[in-house]
Amino acid sequence: KPTYLHGLGSSLSLRFEHTHDANNIDASVSALRHAVEFTPDGHPEMAVYLSSLGASLDRRFLSQGDPQDLEASISAHRRAVELTPKEHTLLPMHLNNLGYSLRHHFLHTGILHSVEELLSP
Repeated sequence: KPTYLHGLGSSLSLRFEHTHDANNIDASVSALRHAVEFTPDGHPEMAVYLSSLGASLDRRFLSQGDPQDLEASISAHRRAVELTPKEHTLLPMHLNNLGYSLRHHFLHTGILHSVEELLSP
């Protein structure tokens, strides 16, 4: 079930990019939250699901401006990075996604620690 929810959420996020219909991004976030919720701890796809959720939350923040979406996006991306082994091929993508959300946080708040986190090893 989480695999299907992830596919649905990802598709709705892409649809939002084309239509700019807020219902699509809201449904995307909902489906991806459920995918994460229904995925057991230790599942190999959990980081991917979290990264997708973070990306949809970030898109919704950019569209609707709710800072709670941005905070949830950063949290999801951080968790995805934490769950990804250092040698995994997807780690750069997860770090990149976290970087985008932290950049948006800095641009929205002007708080420098967002940028400093990007530069820390």
